[in-house]
Amino acid sequence: MTDAEAATRAIVDIFAKGDLDGVSSGVADDYVDHQGLGDIEVRGPDGFRQVVEAVHTYSDVRVTIEDIVAAQDKAAVRLRWHGIDPSGRTVTRETLDLLRFVESRLVEHWGAQLFRRES
Repeated sequence: MTDAEAATRAIVDIFAKGDLDGVSSGVADDYVDHQGLGDIEVRGPDGFRQVVEAVHTYSDVRVTIEDIVAAQDKAAVRLRWHGIDPSGRTVTRETLDLLRFVESRLVEHWGAQLFRRES
């Protein structure tokens, strides 16, 4: 397993568990999320925490790695997200994410949603 793969798995684990304490060790101070959070610019560990908190407005959150390719300081990952939104609807979505790390800390993220289903 490469360092980028291990670091990616740690970041996904932060999302899956809602582990806000893990953010400071996994996310660099100069982190930039090129996807953002709606109209909100996401930078640094505090911005990353906002994204984790947004995910956990849903209950029964599950995040699973479907595919991962990692080399040097980057990883590409296809994630499946599951949760129940505040209105009680089950939401499943799939994303493609590209992550860049420096010294095993996340410094950049690019992402795209592939699909979203609600029931």
